[in-house]
Amino acid sequence: MSSFLHFDKDLDDLATELVRLSMLCGVRLLEAGVVQAVLENQSPVGCSNERAFKKMRGLLVLAYHMIEESAEVEGIEATARMLDHAIEQASNRRDNYN
Repeated sequence: MSSFLHFDKDLDDLATELVRLSMLCGVRLLEAGVVQAVLENQSPVGCSNERAFKKMRGLLVLAYHMIEESAEVEGIEATARMLDHAIEQASNRRDNYN
C-alpha cells in the first residue's frame, strides 16, 4: 500500500506552518538563498521572533528528511509532484494572508 497520501498531507501541513512562521519572521522562503541561510541559523532579515525562527528552521530540517524519505518510498517523480503541490498550496495561502 502506498503512503502517498500520508506524505502529501504531511508536506501540505508542513508548508502551511512554514508560511505562517515565515510571515512572523518576515522571511520569503522562495527567494534564492533564504532557505540555506535559515538552515545555517542565519536570519536573512534579522527576525526578532527567536522562537518562531527556531521553529521554522526545525521544520525546514524536518521537511528535508520527509522529502528524502518520500523519495525513497514513493520515488523521485512522485515526491517532486507532492512538493510542487505543497509549495503551490502554501503560496496560495500566503497570498490569501496578504
